[in-house]
Amino acid sequence: RATIDFLYHHAGGYGLYQQNPGEISAAMTDAGFRGVSETDWSQYTMPTYDRLRKIARPLSWISPSSPLAPHFVNSVMASHGYSTLYEEGVFRYIIYRGRK
Repeated sequence: RATIDFLYHHAGGYGLYQQNPGEISAAMTDAGFRGVSETDWSQYTMPTYDRLRKIARPLSWISPSSPLAPHFVNSVMASHGYSTLYEEGVFRYIIYRGRK
């Protein structure tokens, strides 16, 4: 929960609490887009996030709930965020497409 809160407040993760699967596609359809599709590209982005986690390992002692965390957003998200949230089934990297 602390990692998700940190992502929301400090790393632009606004969609975590606002979107559920299918909501963005539905909103696009409601806005007049046709042929709306969503493709989960998480498996293709995770190798990059895993490399970032290894690079950030020296700062992994800074937890998302630490007062220092807002000063080290990228390191905290690299060491505690994306890969970990993906492994927990919380984070996905989705590509949305549609024609207007």
